[in-house]
Amino acid sequence: THVYGISALAEHKESGHKSYFNGEVRKTGWVSYFPTMIAIKTPLVTLLRGLRGGLLIVFRMRRAHPLLVGAVVLSTGFLALMMRGHINIGARHALPVMVPLTLLAAFAADWLARKNRRLSQGVSAGVLLTVVMALMVPDYLGDFNVLVGREKGHRISIIGEDWGQDTAAFSRRAKKVKYKPLYYE
Repeated sequence: THVYGISALAEHKESGHKSYFNGEVRKTGWVSYFPTMIAIKTPLVTLLRGLRGGLLIVFRMRRAHPLLVGAVVLSTGFLALMMRGHINIGARHALPVMVPLTLLAAFAADWLARKNRRLSQGVSAGVLLTVVMALMVPDYLGDFNVLVGREKGHRISIIGEDWGQDTAAFSRRAKKVKYKPLYYE
């Protein structure tokens, strides 16, 4: 079963899977698909703190915990393999990349709390504000940060989970905005 599954997946990877990304439909995939999807589907504070955690390790510490370094190396390799693939059908396939990003974000948050408690509290208030702002956006998408913009998520990638599988809401929106061409599989 496993050999057959791997063989079928390899064949699917080579033949591709039709998907929509940045206004284009293609069967061969895009190198920028998964980095873009990670960027727009990850809370902005997690992205920023993850970057800060990585920079802290590189520039401020002589040595990082081996488990953290291992997780970052493995997920970077995993992301590189995904970027070479021809199947771009949803950010959920990139979830293993999120584990070390979240660890780096936690590391940065802990460092900030130890160095400057007041600034740490300000960052936490900013996180709460971004959550409130996200809840106020009409036609809420599965894009969890402001990098996507109010309407741009539909143009980047339309995946079923973006509408919470609410095809009626998607249909109303598509008619109102007059999406052309419209691909929905």
